[in-house]
Amino acid sequence: QTYGLNSYTKPALSLLMLERYLGEEMMYRVMRTYHHRFRFKHPTTSDFINVVNEVTGKNMGWFFENTWFSSNLFDYSVDQIINQRIPEPQGVFTMNGKPADSTSLVRTKQFECSVVVKRLGEAVAPVDVLIVFKDGQEKREVWDGQYRWKRFTYESDSPIRYAIVDPNKTLAMDINYNNNSKVEREPGYRSLAARKYAAKWMFWVQNYFEFAAF
Repeated sequence: QTYGLNSYTKPALSLLMLERYLGEEMMYRVMRTYHHRFRFKHPTTSDFINVVNEVTGKNMGWFFENTWFSSNLFDYSVDQIINQRIPEPQGVFTMNGKPADSTSLVRTKQFECSVVVKRLGEAVAPVDVLIVFKDGQEKREVWDGQYRWKRFTYESDSPIRYAIVDPNKTLAMDINYNNNSKVEREPGYRSLAARKYAAKWMFWVQNYFEFAAF
């Protein structure tokens, strides 16, 4: 089973992941060059990597170090979304050289928002992070993944609705897509599971007291 995973599944996923990083057209050029240069020969792993670097004009060594030459796993997640309302200014301020109270100041943004993303696995790769605000505004960031976590902070008129790390699923070898996104629930929101268990608990409590009454 281990042989099958390392010989077939992992190479297939790694090549799919490479295509998503390079783009379909660039991957086609890589494979065509590799085929023309080494057909009817016995190429090595290094030969393929050299072709990738040559055709793309990039050093893709980091990619193969984290896929072909490592047993480390890819696992990125959205850990936290924080929306804090910026408080109204209080006190006496100076405006244009003259004293002014807080009612004269105009607050430019309503919320200070932040998203924390984490790298849970040992394998490292750059990923996109998509942040969507409640008013429909979007922010797209690029994280190199070198450190274990990264915080993105914004001042906005609208709170963050949800965030997704690797929204295009470029990391085909990510072992857990379930933790790649997080939705900020409305205040007072209770999940369906919580409501279900609360109803069951109330049912048994009610039955207990009815039984005790006899």
